[in-house]
Amino acid sequence: MARLATSVADDTSHSHIRLNPLPSTRPWGFSGRLHQTANCASFAGQKFGTQNPSTKFISLRAMSTESARLRSKPKNALRAVVVTLNIRDMVGAKTDTHAFPPRADVWWIWLAFIKHANGTASHLYGCASKTRKPVRFPSSRPIPLPSSAQLEIVQYTVTEAQALPVLALLDHGQIDLSSLKNDAPKAKVLAKRAIMANALGNNATRMWSYIGATAAVDVLPELNDIPALLEALNSELGLDFRDQFANHIGGFDIFDRPPWREEEDPFTVTIFNANAHEPDHTILIGRRDGHKSPLRFHLIATNANSDVIVNRLITMDAGVAEHRMTTPEPVYGCKASFFGVDGETLYEYDQTFIRTVNFGLNAVVKTVQIDDGLTQRARGKGADKARNASHAPRLARTTSTVTADPAPVAERRFSILNHMAAAFADNSKDRWFSRTFDSELGVIAYFNELLGDPAVEAATFVDPFVNDGTIGRLLRLDRIGLPLTVLMSWGKTDPDTGLEQTEEMTQANLEVLENVLERAGPLVGPRLSLRNIVMENGKQAFHDRYLMTQSKAGTSEIYLLSNSLNAMAKNWPFCLSLLSGRASSDAAKYIQELLDGKDATREKPFRTTFAWPDRDAATP
Repeated sequence: MARLATSVADDTSHSHIRLNPLPSTRPWGFSGRLHQTANCASFAGQKFGTQNPSTKFISLRAMSTESARLRSKPKNALRAVVVTLNIRDMVGAKTDTHAFPPRADVWWIWLAFIKHANGTASHLYGCASKTRKPVRFPSSRPIPLPSSAQLEIVQYTVTEAQALPVLALLDHGQIDLSSLKNDAPKAKVLAKRAIMANALGNNATRMWSYIGATAAVDVLPELNDIPALLEALNSELGLDFRDQFANHIGGFDIFDRPPWREEEDPFTVTIFNANAHEPDHTILIGRRDGHKSPLRFHLIATNANSDVIVNRLITMDAGVAEHRMTTPEPVYGCKASFFGVDGETLYEYDQTFIRTVNFGLNAVVKTVQIDDGLTQRARGKGADKARNASHAPRLARTTSTVTADPAPVAERRFSILNHMAAAFADNSKDRWFSRTFDSELGVIAYFNELLGDPAVEAATFVDPFVNDGTIGRLLRLDRIGLPLTVLMSWGKTDPDTGLEQTEEMTQANLEVLENVLERAGPLVGPRLSLRNIVMENGKQAFHDRYLMTQSKAGTSEIYLLSNSLNAMAKNWPFCLSLLSGRASSDAAKYIQELLDGKDATREKPFRTTFAWPDRDAATP
């Protein structure tokens, strides 16, 4: 990561900033530079994170500093190459004709596995690469996890004679490092791919990826541990396991180390905007070693409006160390792909520069102390919780915006795009239905669309207030045979009137509902089952409304529903929203607990007072 030096030119309106590289914190066995900044580079149109620590002089007006990059979300993280390679292929592989130092016969091997609280261990990730580092004793570092498990990270530098037997097992479908570490857990290999990716200081590093066969739920059994595990992997290796390298979790990778020194990038791209020191908008391409050979590169530059202003294929002859070219206007995005004389990809560069920075300052001006039921319930739960419940700060916020280069054309483009976006449906599954007759039919049509997905193999509606109106809407679901469970909770409140009622009155209403189900249930397209659960004291067991769909792959989608099915979009607008991330997994777990007749927040199980068509499922 680059830092801002104190040397700034006298012309403060168009200052130049010198960027000095900070010392990296990579593992001692790693032969390439680790990527720990949110930067971007591309490989054949696909983007990967990268880092360029070389010293540069860059215009402040362009905001093109190493510390001011935007990360673009990659469409694809990796590209498979249709070729079968083995360990021996990599050992004898030759690199480009650039005059870089020769390869060593020492291997760096990195391993991470989880020691679970029950005494078992599971493989998380491993990788290897040749290195110029000397053979050393292994280094081990334990990291505690929220679930009381422990992440163990071990790395070695070993001779080729020690490394090859371990790596050769990969081609036999086994991830087995027990010859290096006795308690290292083993894992099976699902598939092998020869790919190129961003790693070891190069965005186009060749690698052999051995995808693990272990199921995701077994590799990462504790959801609470996942953020800590991914953070540890990223900080150690600089690889994005949440996105680009997600499918590498549970596997093992062998990297073909870049041929250049880890302290230097082979190529540099520097952007200058016209100012008192630079007469033109300029892109400067430079190369360090190996400039005795010809070099070809493809350069694409864009302006603040994301319009392409340069798209050129350039050849640098042997002996030429740099290439300078002017651009018609300031550059805010730059992509460059560098190729050797044989057409092999050597390096990738992809940057998008920040033009505007928004700042915000919050100041606490006063604090209101509250003594209510929430404050009283917080007593005895710790000082922090007690203060959070009883004290409410009042913040004064100040905001400001710094723009490096005013670009009214780009700002107008963003304004138009945002305005038009409201008129089009996106890929979201969220829906809003107004209170109209057409919306009543629209909700049913949308449920048919969701339940008609071929990947869906079962569904559950969670709705405390079910009546004959609900059954009428379920009759309009068209997928035949889909297992559909409706979980309801008629307690001591009438679902139609909202008035309090005795348990006997509730049971009488359930008998009326049963008669409706006996007549209409067989006509419902899905294979319907219905259950009523209540608390031990007969009160309502839950409040919120959900739809859960379950796929053949074992995944679930959870939709939060704004109101009950019996009059959706009739009395009030109806909204449903697809939950994501941790909210989705927590809600799925909660719904499954309800289906199992329990709630983790309560000690006593629920009672099932009514079940259809399986009447025997009811409990007294």
